[in-house]
Amino acid sequence: MLLPKKTEDFWLNCRKNRVEIDITKYPIKLDYEEIEKTAEKYDLKIYYEGETDEIIKTTNYMPFDLKGKQNIKESFRLCFYSNSCVSQYKGRLYTCCAVPPVHIFNKYFNQNLLVSDADSINIYTAKDMDEIFDFLRKPIPFCRYCNWKKCETQIPWHISTKQISEWT
Repeated sequence: MLLPKKTEDFWLNCRKNRVEIDITKYPIKLDYEEIEKTAEKYDLKIYYEGETDEIIKTTNYMPFDLKGKQNIKESFRLCFYSNSCVSQYKGRLYTCCAVPPVHIFNKYFNQNLLVSDADSINIYTAKDMDEIFDFLRKPIPFCRYCNWKKCETQIPWHISTKQISEWT
């Protein structure tokens, strides 16, 4: 969504570093043709997820258990995000992409899903890659909020209605 706003310096650095741009099309107002023209100007190739020009996007519904009563090991075992969506935020790695932005969810919906240091690993103080890999292969305390028994997949993507029911 930010590509149309990028400066010439960004595009030149992409070319210099042989960056490939892979876009997933969402049904939003975005001038994909203009992005393609800009990329072509800087001799960059644009790829589309699914190799299609059609805007076909689905999402998954992974509801939160606001009381945090889910079995942590079971949630981790069922989770299709664990270790396939490792996220980094403020120098910490998370096995789950839902944890770093949960403070936004908490503030918007006046909730208190707790995140502790045990939910991530500090990339600056980890002694080596083995410590990081060991952390990533285990459940985290935050898994108690994930209700995978009610998970649904391949739901047509849509713009949020900003209701808590989209999350619970």
